[in-house]
Amino acid sequence: MTRVPEARPSVTERVDVIWRDHMDRVEKGFAALEQAAGSVLKAISQAQAVAKQLSKAARAGDLNAAKKSLERLQGAAQAVSREASGASAAWPFDSAGEEAYLAAEYGSELIDAAARSGISIRKLGSELIAFPTVLRVLARDRSILVDGKKQSLVRPSAVVAHLVEIRNRKPAMTSDRFLEVLYSAYRTLSGKDGGGQAVALSRIYEVLTLLPGASGLYTETEFARDLCVLDHEGPRQTKSGAVVALPASTGTKDQRRVYSFVGPSGEAVHYFGIQFTERAE
Repeated sequence: MTRVPEARPSVTERVDVIWRDHMDRVEKGFAALEQAAGSVLKAISQAQAVAKQLSKAARAGDLNAAKKSLERLQGAAQAVSREASGASAAWPFDSAGEEAYLAAEYGSELIDAAARSGISIRKLGSELIAFPTVLRVLARDRSILVDGKKQSLVRPSAVVAHLVEIRNRKPAMTSDRFLEVLYSAYRTLSGKDGGGQAVALSRIYEVLTLLPGASGLYTETEFARDLCVLDHEGPRQTKSGAVVALPASTGTKDQRRVYSFVGPSGEAVHYFGIQFTERAE
């Protein structure tokens, strides 16, 4: 008895299986594209094998073999075209839906993907904090900002892998260097005889971003991040011996002058002022 081969699922059926669960839509969309690309490569490989047989038959002058190869090549070419069409259909979003999802729902998908890898991401305003990294989704550009640098990747698993890479990399601004920068700005504002008094961090930030466009290159969220890292990891003393403190103030009621961030354990932290106490002579 001749066994009838099982029908291979159509491209649409294979995509439907992937999308049966509508969770993790961007991740599964890229998985569908990756699978479709593999099918295209397989079809191309088969077409290449037939083309090589045709070339061999033509070189040998074997007309019968050449005709058979031509017939098989037509079928192989159709398979390549079919799989290529499937690859185009594998991504479920149209342009408008794509942007809408990235703007409204993608953040939650990324948070869930990171949690499965043991990385905590918390939402802070329009930004996502994976301590100490600051992320912002650029839905219109189909990309993300990672600590102010534009990255053309949105597949959640790829973003999580990038976050792991960042954590293993030496930071561009170390806390001891940042402390010296803060101290320099503090002395500019407080003067020689102003040591020990609290200065609003909003004034410090103004000094650090005096150059035109500087606030765009070094945002208030990034400033809050560096304060948070310094607060949790130190150091507490400058090279000259001045001791830093980040005092609370009734001014924290003015949210416009407060710098908020998410700490390493997911806790909300807020900073208003800074003071340096000089080392006694």
